[in-house]
Amino acid sequence: MTAGNFIEDLIRNFCVMVTLMYLTWAVARSFFRTDPSRRYIVIIAMAIASGWVTILLGFTSGDLVFDLRFLPGIIVAMYARRPWVIAFVFTTIALARFYYGFDRPALNGFSIMTLIGIILAAVSPYVRRARWSDNTKIVFYATAAVTINSLSMLILQKQFFSVYIKEILPLQYISTIVLCIIAAVVFRDIENDHTKRASLADDAFKDPLTELHNRRHFQKHLELVKQQSKPVSIAYLDIDCFKGINDRFGHPAGDRVLQEVGMTVIQNIRRSDYCARLGGDEFVIVLIDCHPAHALQIADSVRRAIEEYDFSAVDVDLHVTVSIGVATADQIEDFLLQNADAALYRAKAAGRNRVIHTAIT
Repeated sequence: MTAGNFIEDLIRNFCVMVTLMYLTWAVARSFFRTDPSRRYIVIIAMAIASGWVTILLGFTSGDLVFDLRFLPGIIVAMYARRPWVIAFVFTTIALARFYYGFDRPALNGFSIMTLIGIILAAVSPYVRRARWSDNTKIVFYATAAVTINSLSMLILQKQFFSVYIKEILPLQYISTIVLCIIAAVVFRDIENDHTKRASLADDAFKDPLTELHNRRHFQKHLELVKQQSKPVSIAYLDIDCFKGINDRFGHPAGDRVLQEVGMTVIQNIRRSDYCARLGGDEFVIVLIDCHPAHALQIADSVRRAIEEYDFSAVDVDLHVTVSIGVATADQIEDFLLQNADAALYRAKAAGRNRVIHTAIT
């Protein structure tokens, strides 16, 4: 095989691999977009799929099969925070080597690939902590992979080593490093694009001032709650005399009050509960599997926490209270929201800074 043919096949296979990386990433992300914690499934799926294809598209030089199996594994080493993911990906990709037959060269190829994965996994925590640029880390991983491969070839496949040294190794060092950097740039752009899209989607459902959920997200959350057969309580919360706060202390102070009230609500409800800012000075709390007495207790703890909160950082003369209307029913219905809203108005009419609860049977 001439150097020209080698490079031509290398570039062709690289283009196929990068395309497959993108497609696998896009499909896997669409499946797991609602569960960011499963990011490793996306990375593993992308690496294994592209790694298998690069091996199946491998080309020969003399008695050797050359492919780009290292590249997906090195990309994983760059982005996976758990070493076992790196070892698992390298080993799984190596299984594709048996496509060429279950013989000694295939077994050696599998063993070498697995060894590379184990060694890169072992050093990955130290590389991650190193103050290196991403490109420096890629060069390290690529150089380590090719070096381990070369030394293993010397030990396990002596009959091919002379061909490997003369025809493959120089180009393999250069091509692996260069193509790994290019692949990492592509992968980084793919992930950045997804991150930006996810951020835009999150912003559409988030209140920018308090960073709580907004009314649009609240409507979506209600649809999910309707699917659950559990008692639910809705608590509408309104800041007392908020217009007067804005008029006396200014709108920047009013914004600070909204932020502090939102934070205080989150700190005084259960982790399973839900809070959103509906607009202006109105908030809503959704309490799932919460019976009337418990809902009233939580709402009153929120009210007391806000009443006792020190707003002197905003203004020494500022004192804030809230009124809360709570309604409880066996499931979400329109009348539940209406009853919570009516309870809120009764709390304000009764003198503010209190909780009124309505249980619906």
